[in-house]
Amino acid sequence: MSSVKVAVRVRPFNSREKERNAELIIKMQGNTTFLTKPGVKKTGNEADDEKNQHKFTFDHSYWSFDSSDEHFANQQIVFDDLGKEVLANAWEGFNTSLFAYGQTGSGKSYSMIGYGEDKGIIPLACEEMFVRINNNTDPDINFKVEVSYMEIYNEKVKDLLNPKNNKPGGLKVRNHPTTGPYVEDLAKLAVKSFHEVDTLMDEGSKARTVASTAMNATSSRSHAVFTLVFTQTHSRNPLEKRSKINLVDLAGSERADSTGATGVRLKEGANINKSLSTLGKVISALAENSSAKKPIFVPYRDSILTWLLKESLGGNAKTIMIAAVSPADINYDETLSTLSYADSAKKIKNSATVNEDPKSKLIRELQQEIEMLRAQLMKSNLLPSSSQLETSTLSSSSSVVTPVEEANSGEAQKLKDQLEQSEKLIAELNKSWEERLSEAKQVREERLAALKDMGVAIKAVATLPHLVNLNEEPIMRGSLIYYLREGITVVGRSAKDDFYDDDDDDHGDEDEIYDGDEDKRRSFGGTDISSSSSISTTTEINTSSVEDPSTLESSYAEEYEKHTNTPDIVLNGLNIAAEHCTFVSECGVVTVVPPPDKTHTFIYINGIEITQPTQLSHGNRVILGNNHVFRFNHPEEAALLRNKREDTPDPVSPHIRMEKEVIDWDFALRELASAQGQRLLSTQLPLDDEGELKRKIL
Repeated sequence: MSSVKVAVRVRPFNSREKERNAELIIKMQGNTTFLTKPGVKKTGNEADDEKNQHKFTFDHSYWSFDSSDEHFANQQIVFDDLGKEVLANAWEGFNTSLFAYGQTGSGKSYSMIGYGEDKGIIPLACEEMFVRINNNTDPDINFKVEVSYMEIYNEKVKDLLNPKNNKPGGLKVRNHPTTGPYVEDLAKLAVKSFHEVDTLMDEGSKARTVASTAMNATSSRSHAVFTLVFTQTHSRNPLEKRSKINLVDLAGSERADSTGATGVRLKEGANINKSLSTLGKVISALAENSSAKKPIFVPYRDSILTWLLKESLGGNAKTIMIAAVSPADINYDETLSTLSYADSAKKIKNSATVNEDPKSKLIRELQQEIEMLRAQLMKSNLLPSSSQLETSTLSSSSSVVTPVEEANSGEAQKLKDQLEQSEKLIAELNKSWEERLSEAKQVREERLAALKDMGVAIKAVATLPHLVNLNEEPIMRGSLIYYLREGITVVGRSAKDDFYDDDDDDHGDEDEIYDGDEDKRRSFGGTDISSSSSISTTTEINTSSVEDPSTLESSYAEEYEKHTNTPDIVLNGLNIAAEHCTFVSECGVVTVVPPPDKTHTFIYINGIEITQPTQLSHGNRVILGNNHVFRFNHPEEAALLRNKREDTPDPVSPHIRMEKEVIDWDFALRELASAQGQRLLSTQLPLDDEGELKRKIL
């Protein structure tokens, strides 16, 4: 029996907390974390001060608040403590799990994945794994690694590595008596190097970004599960060690009343809370069972997340939990909830065993099960021969189904489903390593083709102008690049989106207003804006080079018509039209052309909605539809601007001033709010309903 190891990590203040002059309410001493109630001053009386303070002791307490502090815990320190332990467990043949829990913006994704060069536990663990594999000097030992990557959003499972697998309603979660809960048809790809794993993570993140942007979602609203299956075989030993490593980035844990969500967002939050509250119930039940004489029921099946993590929680696995928390007084309730959650988790005891069963035994058990199911179907006349099937078909049109026949039919379907599951599992086990590598190569080609069909860049081209995505989530920011080739590039909605499927109306309402706990986001006219004060930005748009917009539109009308059925850049989501706009690139000049005869185009340049062809400049912010926010980059123009700045530095130049600003998702949305506010205040016309809504927001 081994207890779940728990670590807590506190991040620095974010920009919102700094703007509000937030108070630091967390301190750490060794492995002990102290949380003080906000607004309470120390009295000097130790007993009174303790009443206003919560004390928690964990296996690790990481102080990542101040990088200048001698106790500062960086990514490498966290990996050395937790990531290397995960690998040590895997090498011994144990199943192992590491999951991060906390409210949105608490640093879960940073700890697990990292941002840019500052890698998190997942990439560092994968890199270290292949370093150890490559350093192996025993020719009799062979290592195999397979990878899967899935997302659980609104209680639906999506494959992030194989777009062809995704179906309306998500992938099915099955349970098999031999192998336990698993996701049917989830891609499990063989890899031979860290580079391949890193590529899969990058392309999986691209898939996640494309889907989440179209659904107006963020990574904080979904659970991501990255799984490594690590197998060790010995040429002189028929047994093999096989360990499953689950690395889980959980959705944000904030409550509905703290986000102000309504409508579709409330339904989405309810599903997130369902899985997290079920996780809480499971952890509480397991913690109680660790000391109770009479075990209580553990509700694993109440959510997809807990059902899939059954072995990680109180089962055959060694488990580590990272509780990510905010240091600010404005997040006191959420921080206390997270720390209490983690305190319960450390009481769970798992029964991890070395997975050293021979593969042939599992295949033999599955084969026996298949034969038993077939015999049962034949015995009950529920698996008819071809002649019986033909006779049944001829008479079916005139026969009436009796209750007994209906019951038999239901039983037959159940047995056939079990048979199909077992046959799929045995087929998967019988694949050779070469077949798995070949399959992984084929899936990668299909995944790249799907991204290419949507206009997402696969290879970097340093000289071409392009759009790069801006996202509220740092791990999704800059992950999608759309190149604008010489000539015309058409942007629009696809008739059928094969890259992801969602049969629910989870895209949000156009006029929905909600306050996000992290940045008080609001939405109007289909585009999220920040409620923070307006900022002074450069909103001038260069239209001087477009002498006659109608001439430009007509000159490209014929070519535009050819492209409308198959957009070069495919975007989905609210207010993305089938023929949304075109980008015209000629001799280094890029112009965005909205469709003709539209008063509301949902094309915003530097916060201003355009209805005429508009020339783009390097650094312009481009918002299309509700959710697609981009920065326009022009490498050649950027080089000219740098040279100009070096020759004649002008601090008041718009381009120089803009380069000093951080052009991110928040900037673009504040700029949109500022531009819309200026437009509304300058007009003397009566406001319609939409205008009234905008005025309320601003």
